[in-house]
Amino acid sequence: MAEPVAPFLPPVAARRSAVLEAHGDRRIDPYFWLRQRANPEVIAYLEEENAFADVVMAGTRPLQERIYREIVSRVKQSDTSAPAFFKGYWHYTRTVEGLNYEIHCRRRGSIDAPEQIELDGNALANGHEYFELGYVERSPDENMLAYAVDFSGKELHELRFRDLTTGEDRGDVIEGVYYGGAWSADSSNFFYVRPDGAMRPYQVWRHTLGTPAEDDALVLRRRALRAERRADEEREVRDLQQHEPGHK
Repeated sequence: MAEPVAPFLPPVAARRSAVLEAHGDRRIDPYFWLRQRANPEVIAYLEEENAFADVVMAGTRPLQERIYREIVSRVKQSDTSAPAFFKGYWHYTRTVEGLNYEIHCRRRGSIDAPEQIELDGNALANGHEYFELGYVERSPDENMLAYAVDFSGKELHELRFRDLTTGEDRGDVIEGVYYGGAWSADSSNFFYVRPDGAMRPYQVWRHTLGTPAEDDALVLRRRALRAERRADEEREVRDLQQHEPGHK
């Protein structure tokens, strides 16, 4: 009689107690070490989990492939967004079958004018294991494009600036940028956001084109923003009180 086949067991992560204290509370987390993304032991454990999942789900692979093909068949892969006219240009994005990312385009004056590709997400993603385009902001004079790219998945972007008159990126590059940005009215400065350690919007900085990122100026920080909101709330309360009957 053949020997019974042992079941394929899931990997078990090691328990390594870490004491965490915050706000007067003390707790022990035995799996805190798994937060260390670059730790070879963490990577090896995740690879074991992936291998276990592959074995468990092996019987569903034909179904997975069939569902995937059906979803793809219902998606129009080559498509164009509705164009929007602004400051003399028709702006739109388009996708191409077989490519993964949007292409940002514009046409000057008429929708039948020659197409100008402002930014091609596929070209930016080329050679990178991960890519995400955080945002795209055109300058008010329509000559510059600020865009933020993430190549790690940590939502910390690299802010770049493209000269739309030449199609070339400028030398201005700013690291560690979060979502959200805006141009100044004269198109010479760009305002961007940096997060705190908990990845919350924390600071607003101003970059002047053509200057080193080290010279950027801090405009607002989260504490100041909260203080401004409290001041507005207190002002509203005072206004309401002044309009109450009998208030002196």
